Amino acid sequence: MTRELMQRELSIDLPSGEFQVLPVADPRIIGPVDYGWARFNAARLAAGRPDPDILTWGGGPLAGSRIPGSRRLVFCGYSPSWESFYISSFGGGAYIMHRIGADFVCLRRPRLLGGDACRYR
Repeated sequence: MTRELMQRELSIDLPSGEFQVLPVADPRIIGPVDYGWARFNAARLAAGRPDPDILTWGGGPLAGSRIPGSRRLVFCGYSPSWESFYISSFGGGAYIMHRIGADFVCLRRPRLLGGDACRYR
């Protein structure tokens, strides 16, 4: 017997402070890299430039389990150093995060300095 994977996202718009907790509707999204890549591409196409103002993080569906390595919190977003999409992880962070009621977090417009001030020189 198979069960549908029910995942939820916490989406936060930083300038307005508005947030929503929504189910992840795309069945192709399984883990945090899939989620980050999907949101990155959607924001990139909407913004019309290669460096969208979006940062995502989350844990996979096994983040609450005892399987070694499954509790890593994965961050995804644009990297000025790589000038492209980049992922980074934080060991053990997803174990606690799975208790907030959302599998993924998406911050929109995270540039606090604005413009090219955040670019690596």
